[in-house]
Amino acid sequence: GGAALTERLGHLLSLTPKSRVLDAAAGKGTSAMLIAQRFGCTVIGVDLSTRNVADANAEADRRGLAAHVSFIVGDAERLPVDDASVDAVICECAFCTFPDKRAAAYEFARVLKVGGHVGLSDITRAPGPAGELTDLMAWIACLSDACPADTYAAWLTDAGFVDVAVEN
Repeated sequence: GGAALTERLGHLLSLTPKSRVLDAAAGKGTSAMLIAQRFGCTVIGVDLSTRNVADANAEADRRGLAAHVSFIVGDAERLPVDDASVDAVICECAFCTFPDKRAAAYEFARVLKVGGHVGLSDITRAPGPAGELTDLMAWIACLSDACPADTYAAWLTDAGFVDVAVEN
């Protein structure tokens, strides 16, 4: 499920209690809170929706995680975060919905410290003709232009990331 995938991302990103993580398009904050609990790191969640941000902050407070996790309103294509200020960026099931993915990739690069990592988990579309059920599910789940995983990798590489690995 989602929690296992989020935890896998945390391991891939080598998160520790010293890590400062940005969750781009954090939604209701589920992943941010899970990562803070599991790895003891500090997480800043950014989401366009004021409602999501308010709900997520309230939930973090309720769970006693407010010292570790906070949520702010913002756009992944113009993150309200300083240059080189985070150790890792996570973005789950949202990258495909960004209108300007290239801008978002550059923003991830901008806010990451040297040696930082980005972890995306998303629905990607297999190359080739549409028509398979998986493609259909991808399009429905994304309602947007999900792309093949190697296209995502190319955006990140263009933005200056090295060692971009794709894992199914």
